[in-house]
Amino acid sequence: MNVLIITDIDIAGQFYYLYRGLNTFTPFKARYICLQRTYLDYPTDIVPAEGMEQQISDVIDTSEFFIFGRSLYDFPFHPFGDRLVRNNHLVWVLGSEARLFAPKFLFEWLRRDMMIVSNIDYTCSSNIGFSAQHIPIMVNLEDIPEKQAPPDGVTRICHTPTSRAIKQTEVFLKAVEGLKGKYQVETVLVEGKPWRECLQLKRSAEIMYDQMAIGSYGFGAVESWAMKQAVVGRLSNWVRSIQPDAPMIDATPETLEERLESLLKREDFLREVQVNGRKYVEEAHDWRKVIRRWEFLIKWVLER
Repeated sequence: MNVLIITDIDIAGQFYYLYRGLNTFTPFKARYICLQRTYLDYPTDIVPAEGMEQQISDVIDTSEFFIFGRSLYDFPFHPFGDRLVRNNHLVWVLGSEARLFAPKFLFEWLRRDMMIVSNIDYTCSSNIGFSAQHIPIMVNLEDIPEKQAPPDGVTRICHTPTSRAIKQTEVFLKAVEGLKGKYQVETVLVEGKPWRECLQLKRSAEIMYDQMAIGSYGFGAVESWAMKQAVVGRLSNWVRSIQPDAPMIDATPETLEERLESLLKREDFLREVQVNGRKYVEEAHDWRKVIRRWEFLIKWVLER
């Protein structure tokens, strides 16, 4: 069966992983249209451009199942019309879309019986109707380089803010400043870089600070766990209720410096947390396991 994935932008490389994974691990044959690239420069399959109308039309015509990223999309030169029915498509909601527009997806579920996929990693996913929250974000562990901390005695803590306000970056920087008088510690702040360059910059760190305001974790934390970095942030009780084994070192703005220090002053604790993080990613986020869930979910939608 031919599957077509369409999204406006790729979120954390997840749509490309889905495209690759369906082709690699399932009997499905997938194509992937990403309407625009971002500075993160995730790989893709088809990026629409002038003169590609016939190629895109042919891909649509030969596809039997459709996965849309964040919303339904139409092409003015080849509209779907009434081709989309309840058992041949779904919408995968990722990132801020789930948090900011939960009522929209709830309405679409009630009005159209639309199948929605939303990771439990996002705090509002419980409020967007009937959704496959059991399918987590995924990572191909072969894409993640090994941690390579420089042998200079300095412990580096990385942070990759897509939004400094949401990630409370200034709180993090203040906490690290408070530790510099007692420990050899530096920050590795990674912003506005392509994905693969981000990985190379992150790999020098032993610890990663994620975020505390959202109460979830995303691809940045998964990358760091895969690198055997300890991750400090905060998970809501909603996320903990579904992923109680997530090895996040929970912190609040008031306790962040204390939590970071607990890792700096006890190397045995730091190493234990790092090993647990790698084990967790292998169990919960390895793309081979996640793609199996996608395969069964697609089959379930087809049978509805």
